[in-house]
Amino acid sequence: MSARKRFRGDTISYVNPTESKISYGDVVDLGTRIGIAACDIEAGETGTLAVTEVYELPASNAEAFVVGQEVFWDGTQLVGTAGDLTRAGWVTEPKLLAGTVASIKID
Repeated sequence: MSARKRFRGDTISYVNPTESKISYGDVVDLGTRIGIAACDIEAGETGTLAVTEVYELPASNAEAFVVGQEVFWDGTQLVGTAGDLTRAGWVTEPKLLAGTVASIKID
């Protein structure tokens, strides 16, 4: 069987498996990567997650990030050490040590 293009892939459909609403702009941990809610998604409903593009996200103010560095989502912010955390993407602009926001490309 040959490959057949289904869609561009900038967004995906996502069923909210939680008991809570996912709000527009929320980070959704997909286990091996993150997505960003492109709309409000009520509990048990289907909505859209962005899975590419560049976003500004909360980041640890105890670390500096450099362009190209992989960063990880700890549930509330980006950090530079993987541990058992989910990969968020890579840094697109330098972030100073005291900075609390980082610009990253999710993929």
